[in-house]
Amino acid sequence: MIPDFNYLLDTNILVYYTFDDFEPEKHSKSHSIIQSLADQGAKFFISQQIIREYFAVVTNPRYLKNFLSPKDAIIEIKAFMNAFEVLDNENTYLDLLFLFLEKYNVTKQDVHDANIAVTMLNNGIKQIITYNKDHFSKFSEIIVICP
Repeated sequence: MIPDFNYLLDTNILVYYTFDDFEPEKHSKSHSIIQSLADQGAKFFISQQIIREYFAVVTNPRYLKNFLSPKDAIIEIKAFMNAFEVLDNENTYLDLLFLFLEKYNVTKQDVHDANIAVTMLNNGIKQIITYNKDHFSKFSEIIVICP
């Protein structure tokens, strides 16, 4: 069996990757797992939704003491877009999203995690790296990796 070296990076991984003064241990672990997997030939992906979530978090002083200006956030996002492949627009996957919403009885804000899972599957990605294991463990079709 050929190993699967394709991984989606969740928003929180990108946030911790960016900020070394916001939970330094997670910053270090985020760098380490990406570097270690890259050394093994891994390919990393992000989605348009994750880009939007990242912008919302890193520009918000409620979440971060040293939040970014919109201009600086866009610079970081463009760097991620150069380093990681951006998956196709998830809006084209509504039929599968609706199936997931029913299958897993998804409600409220959990729709965003279901959308990420559906985007992954529609692009052939089965593994996500995240600190929010509980958000994704309900979806049996994907593998959740927590650094």
